[in-house]
Amino acid sequence: YMLWERSSDPFSTGIYARNLTTMAGPFMVAAQLNVHFKHPRVFRRGTGDTLFYFSYESDMTGNWDLYYSILMKNEVALGPYPFIQSSLNERTLNWGNSMFFTWEKEGNIYAKEFFSDTVHLAGDSCHNPVPLNSEIVAYEMALGSETGAFYSKYDNVFHSWIGPLPIDITGT
Repeated sequence: YMLWERSSDPFSTGIYARNLTTMAGPFMVAAQLNVHFKHPRVFRRGTGDTLFYFSYESDMTGNWDLYYSILMKNEVALGPYPFIQSSLNERTLNWGNSMFFTWEKEGNIYAKEFFSDTVHLAGDSCHNPVPLNSEIVAYEMALGSETGAFYSKYDNVFHSWIGPLPIDITGT
């Protein structure tokens, strides 16, 4: 399956899916009038009647929060279910492995294992977190007028995150 966002009317966007094996027509899996759904990402494969779980950003509550839905084998979508909600904008939910998530909130990068508390990885002018594997997250971070590439790493010995550590801080 492939997921993408597209406008469903002049004031809304929805998330659509298409089975690339059968090439059957696209169908809507998340939409609501006057609401935007953006940046769909599959974050876990399903079992049994569940094909996969997918996350997305939406402004259903007036600010941007992270939600997830479940796509069933009969192509029915269940959800939206709130994943992370606050009074601030939560953006760009990424999946590192089946239990590890990262996201951006108001220029800060956060991580969460499924059963643990939220951890602040880096802050103030950070964007676009990308999990490189289950223990490393890369992101952009502003340094004055320039932007550098940084990462945070999970320390398995002390069970804590270390960083930000520079990857490249000489460009924009």
